[in-house]
Amino acid sequence: MSFDGMTTKEIAAKVSSTRTELRETLDGIENAFNVPRQLGRLGAWARTSWNDDPAPWVAGSAVAVGVVAVVIWAIVTKHD
Repeated sequence: MSFDGMTTKEIAAKVSSTRTELRETLDGIENAFNVPRQLGRLGAWARTSWNDDPAPWVAGSAVAVGVVAVVIWAIVTKHD
């Protein structure tokens, strides 16, 4: 980027604008990779989802238990 022909005020305004953009970008990256914050959001979503309709959670849990049972059965059963 060339600053030729720009006044000191224009350059200062451009630098300030670029700093603001960089700060916003870094804040976004920090939010995306902040594990405790993401876990908090996930927990809030799960609570809201459960409170709205627990049936999918119950069904999903039943399926998960069934899958685990089949895997355990497959492991402990002798295959001749």
